Amino acid sequence: MGLSDVFLKRPEILDDEKKLKGAFADYYTGDALKINIMMKAYEEGIIEALSETQEIDFAKKKVIDRLVTQHGIQDSIAQNAIKEWCGHCTKDVIKKYHQYLEAQKRQRKQKFRLILVDYHQKMKKRR
Repeated sequence: MGLSDVFLKRPEILDDEKKLKGAFADYYTGDALKINIMMKAYEEGIIEALSETQEIDFAKKKVIDRLVTQHGIQDSIAQNAIKEWCGHCTKDVIKKYHQYLEAQKRQRKQKFRLILVDYHQKMKKRR
């Protein structure tokens, strides 16, 4: 099973640095350098770049440039990391990830509404 399959089944991994690093550690067993480069790409916004609908190539290039200039990663290695990210995060994975984020947002709103209702009920009782 590839990482794209894992991300499709568990999109929340892409929203949690520790879980993502664990997934990479399982996939790139023993290759700490590769894991660290992939995580640097994550920190520099590769998920957002792959979510771009119009300027995806430009967004990926910006991530590569940041990896090179801010982290001292060779250009060819940075490009390879982005290619790997593209393989792991297919359009279906990105779509599933955004569905997950929307569901999380709805849950937070619902929880907030319940807190407000509870607060208002408590305030009515005090009067």
